[in-house]
Amino acid sequence: MTFSEIRTNVLRRLGEASGATFYTTAEINFWINQGQLDFCLLQVANFIRRKTSTGLLEKTSTVATTGGDWRLYPYTLMADFIWPTRVAFGGQALLKDTQKNLARYDQDWQNAAGNPQHWGIAGLNLMFIYPRPAAPVNLEVTYAYVPPTLTADGDIPAIGLEFHHLLEHYCAYMALMKEGVARSERALAYSMEYLKGAGVEANLEPIPRRRG
Repeated sequence: MTFSEIRTNVLRRLGEASGATFYTTAEINFWINQGQLDFCLLQVANFIRRKTSTGLLEKTSTVATTGGDWRLYPYTLMADFIWPTRVAFGGQALLKDTQKNLARYDQDWQNAAGNPQHWGIAGLNLMFIYPRPAAPVNLEVTYAYVPPTLTADGDIPAIGLEFHHLLEHYCAYMALMKEGVARSERALAYSMEYLKGAGVEANLEPIPRRRG
């Protein structure tokens, strides 16, 4: 669906099929874009926790290392970076590893020189490779990325077509929450549909209260 078609469907769900009245077009546009970004972030969370990549938005970029350095700063190198999923060198996939594991069999791993064979991530803006190449080399980094902002009516969301309807649910949820408690039950239903479609299981059972 196009940006315009999603916006029209959202207004229809909200009872404003003739055009935005209570909700502004700018609000709807913002919520559609935010819904797509949040969907991508939820897919990254699913990938990290369960290694599922059904709705993961990925791309591959060539990243040049700094000669002699085992560190990479992905947010500096890739402006739309969210989370790495794979790294390759010379057409061969590197093994994903941890700094703790590397230190077990090579306590001086940060200074070991050679062609990269392992990679990992520590924190949000630090990736590492082992061994470190003596001269700059090109790595193929595949990563989940921030979807482009939709602006023109004909723009199409980057997430899969099968997930486009979830953006309508997200917008309806945000819009109805704006109306307050009176519409909160309906808003919650849209929120649950959005989360379920994004692969997130939400448990809304009340927290038991202690007595006495």
